[in-house]
Amino acid sequence: MTSRQAPKPTKDDNAQAQAASHPSLIALVRLVARSAAASDFDRAEAKREAGHDEAD
Repeated sequence: MTSRQAPKPTKDDNAQAQAASHPSLIALVRLVARSAAASDFDRAEAKREAGHDEAD
C-alpha cells in the first residue's frame, strides 16, 4: 500500500485561508448569525402572542 500525502497548499489556498480569517468577514458572519437568532426569537414571540405557546 502506498501512503497518501495531503496536497501542498497553493497560493489560492493561502488566499482563501486569509479571507476566512479576515475581521470583516468574521463580523459579517456574526451579524448574519445574530440576525437569524433574532428572527427565530421574533417567530417564537409571534406564536406566543397568537396563543400558540410551545416550549422551544
